[in-house]
Amino acid sequence: MIIELKGVKKEYSDGKNKKITPLNNVNFRVNKGDFIAITGPSGIGKSTLLNIIGCIDKITSGQYFLNSINTDDYTEREKSHVRNKYFGYVLQNNGLIPYRNVYDNVSVPLMFDKKIRKCEYKEKIEKALEDVNMADYMHRNVNELSGGEKQRISIARAIVNDPEVILADEPTGALDVDNKDIIVEQLCKLNERGKTVIIVTHDLDIAGRVGVQYVFNHAGQLLQADV
Repeated sequence: MIIELKGVKKEYSDGKNKKITPLNNVNFRVNKGDFIAITGPSGIGKSTLLNIIGCIDKITSGQYFLNSINTDDYTEREKSHVRNKYFGYVLQNNGLIPYRNVYDNVSVPLMFDKKIRKCEYKEKIEKALEDVNMADYMHRNVNELSGGEKQRISIARAIVNDPEVILADEPTGALDVDNKDIIVEQLCKLNERGKTVIIVTHDLDIAGRVGVQYVFNHAGQLLQADV
């Protein structure tokens, strides 16, 4: 999947008649199989960009294309289909349902794909857990897991429906050094298998392990880093 933003601007009100512009004239292209890191100060627009790429948030102006199709042409139902089919999300706080087991948590994206029958869930969930070395955890309650284990389950949930693109928003922000390395290794493995990975991070060491780096400046512009 080719992702391309042309002159994208995102603007919203702070509730006090003041306009906030986290993205301003963003031009950005991601080719299939890229591994990209996006850095910049907190509140600068990194998560907003991921939400736009994942068809969660709308742009104010400019154009956003997926495989040369202008996303403005999508209906809301089509956007929902695109989100679930093509994108997997890994969040900083893992976003797991704390009172449910691993199986239930990883199965969530499958529930939104009407083409996948319930009898197929187990095989897909097993494969996703195997991919993150968590195959023995299927029936464990997520409350029993460590922070690193929860994040690996979050990755399993992100890949269970075999999306083309992984969007990772500060996926190591709440982890210690050892678990950070494990999560980055998992994302690298996914990229080696052909997945496109876009990671937002404050950690310049993690960004340094990635092939292409971009940084947001205070004008809301996304610039390729000089590495």
